[in-house]
Amino acid sequence: MRIEVRLFASLRDRFPDDARGRGSVELDEGATLGDLIERLEIPDPLAQMVLVDGLQEPRSREER
Repeated sequence: MRIEVRLFASLRDRFPDDARGRGSVELDEGATLGDLIERLEIPDPLAQMVLVDGLQEPRSREER
């Protein structure tokens, strides 16, 4: 599945400069928030706020 991602502040560097913090990531069906954060190589302390469809989700959300 393809996930649209927006990153802010220092995390914007995970995508090319011209993307302005926006990009998409291909993940396996059933992937979790943790899988996405790991795929983007975001260290745990930096993944402080996660929004899913515009709503804040706990960082520990591992639902499939």
